[in-house]
Amino acid sequence: MRRAYARIAWGLGFALIDFTINSFDLFPDVIGYGLLAAGLSKLGPRNGRYRLARNAAVVQLVLSVLALLGWTQPGFSLTGGGTPSVNMLGLSAATLVVELTMLYGLCEGIRLDALKRGRNRLARLARLRWHFAFAAGAAMLFLLPFQMNRSLREMLPIALALAVCTIVSELLVLGLARQAGREIAGNPGGGGGGTDEDAGSAIDMRV
Repeated sequence: MRRAYARIAWGLGFALIDFTINSFDLFPDVIGYGLLAAGLSKLGPRNGRYRLARNAAVVQLVLSVLALLGWTQPGFSLTGGGTPSVNMLGLSAATLVVELTMLYGLCEGIRLDALKRGRNRLARLARLRWHFAFAAGAAMLFLLPFQMNRSLREMLPIALALAVCTIVSELLVLGLARQAGREIAGNPGGGGGGTDEDAGSAIDMRV
């Protein structure tokens, strides 16, 4: 069980990394979403929220594979100086909705799991971190349509602030997954234990 949460934490970490050299991404999102889907699949039998998160992670995995093949571009760089197209903004919004669905399923799954085990503090923490993730994501969704009639340079300070909030929210969920691995591993209805593992993360200003 700890191994499943560790995979989720690692997956979130890899999904946050975007380090490119000569347009080659050294840490493609497909690795992160693959780990997320694998970890959430192990937790799926525990409650339906984990299954919801797994399904969203699979959608993100498919999108990341298409992006890796060059068939789609599911995001745009806030610091690249380019002007996003309407299609790019629409795809970014859809991707963000799927990401929020995944984070909701994960946080709510952990909350329900924690309540079953009597870990009320962890349950409250899961709800608070979901609320923060939702607020950051909803604000970013609200901002996206304004990119159509305002230059990115005008919106850059606000967009960067919201991007930082979004990244911080995912880092907090990453920490929540690691804490859940320590506190609710072995809870009845799960799939056994495992070794605890650390997870890393990095920040990139993309939406």
